[in-house]
Amino acid sequence: MNTPRTRKVASSLKRELAELLLFESRNPLFKEIVITRVEVSKDLRVAHVFYTNYLHRDIDRKMQDEQLERAAPYFARQLRGRFTMKHFPELRFKYDTELEQVERIDSILKDIQSR
Repeated sequence: MNTPRTRKVASSLKRELAELLLFESRNPLFKEIVITRVEVSKDLRVAHVFYTNYLHRDIDRKMQDEQLERAAPYFARQLRGRFTMKHFPELRFKYDTELEQVERIDSILKDIQSR
């Protein structure tokens, strides 16, 4: 269940983390990542960060996931000061396959329509 508080925290995390990745990260791979959505647990202890890489879709996702997971504590430390929360959520990164699913469905529909 999404409460107004969890939606607000998720929205703020998405914005701040995207800014951190783009402007403050030294890893060039992180600058290409787009945060698609953030889902925060009801108790605000865990934030699932969904991302994609539009520029390099063929890049090894496992490697991307590992690099983001290794950097998660750093991101949390950088972001903690920007939020007034007793406990900052643990960041868990997941590659967002939603765009690929939408493209696949769109392709199927176009194929059906062209028949």
